[in-house]
Amino acid sequence: MSSKLIYLSLDFTLSDDKIDSLMQLYQPLFNHPAASLYLTLYTQAKYEPSISSRELIHKLHVHIDELSLYREELERFSLLRTFENGQNLCCELLEPLSPAKFLEHVTFGRLYAIVHGNDAFVNASNRYYNAQMNIDRSNEISKSFDLSRLEMWSEEHEEIYSNYKPSETKNAFDAEQFFNSWSNAMFPSDMRTNEVKQIISEVGTIYNLSYPEMKAKILEASNISTRTFNRTKFITLIERELGRQSIESVNNPYELDPLSFLAYKQSNDYIVDANKKLIRSLQQNFNFSGQIINVLIEYVLNTNNQNLTRNYVEAIAATWQRSGVDTVEKAKAMTQFKEKTTKPTYQKSNRPKAEAIQPSYNNEDDSNESGAKLSSEEPFDLEKWYEAQNREDPS
Repeated sequence: MSSKLIYLSLDFTLSDDKIDSLMQLYQPLFNHPAASLYLTLYTQAKYEPSISSRELIHKLHVHIDELSLYREELERFSLLRTFENGQNLCCELLEPLSPAKFLEHVTFGRLYAIVHGNDAFVNASNRYYNAQMNIDRSNEISKSFDLSRLEMWSEEHEEIYSNYKPSETKNAFDAEQFFNSWSNAMFPSDMRTNEVKQIISEVGTIYNLSYPEMKAKILEASNISTRTFNRTKFITLIERELGRQSIESVNNPYELDPLSFLAYKQSNDYIVDANKKLIRSLQQNFNFSGQIINVLIEYVLNTNNQNLTRNYVEAIAATWQRSGVDTVEKAKAMTQFKEKTTKPTYQKSNRPKAEAIQPSYNNEDDSNESGAKLSSEEPFDLEKWYEAQNREDPS
């Protein structure tokens, strides 16, 4: 018997409650063990768009006729739709109902009660609906947290805590929402990894990208047929083409993305990697918006001889963060005051300089080179002095 090719379509990800529903509610009602076929097709469709019937039979250890029975059972429970495509099949996987929706279903809920009995139906309903008791709250005896345990907390503890407490990085570009506007055929779900979403969120936030701009660059850096996303190419495309927002495109310079703002302030399109990493740190570690970062960049360039020294910039950023700077107005107000964290200045010591006097072995001529008195600004060179003495006294 010739092997048929089964094309698969999948546009969802199974959540824990949907898997629970499939195994605990759907499976007991199947006339055939079709859950194994469903999960096999699901895991296959996540990474490959098709599978041969021969390979599927081999994985499930079933006969071709049994495979057809399993498939038809999934179709009856609205978990699969099948279409003929010449000699091959196209199968569209459908998402299981949640447990609550399953029990509420006009057909499935009644069938569950018939097969397992009313008591089992009631127990399942109580389990998934999480029915709560009606509590008399008039006489609560719960203990409150004892705040005296924080008596040893000091300003030093508070400063350390404020600087190092974990915080969730907030990106203005929402990768999840962005991908919701795409079909699975345009950018498959298995390519939408957490790593891809993270870099898209970061780059989209830093460069203020629109959805059409982001889509164009992602597709240019992707190979859909091989299911690969070239991260390096993607970043290179963004930096080369979109990292130069013009001053004419905004109402005021602070509306530029930070990299374009820095290029504008330095009158140079090329941004060194160290400054790119610094801007990324300000966005991720301090959760500053692009406009606040621009105000900070301008302030440091004006006060630090046009240099963006990372330790210096981040010290000021930490001060702003502790001061609750979360708007452009607050950031500009901070620039009106002298920052507490400044670069150390070095002053010359006021101690008197030691005066080195050359020893004199010839009292006849104090004005010659060997007997010259060294000034305080000329270091004493013992080797030259010794050579001069030998020239005058060969013995």
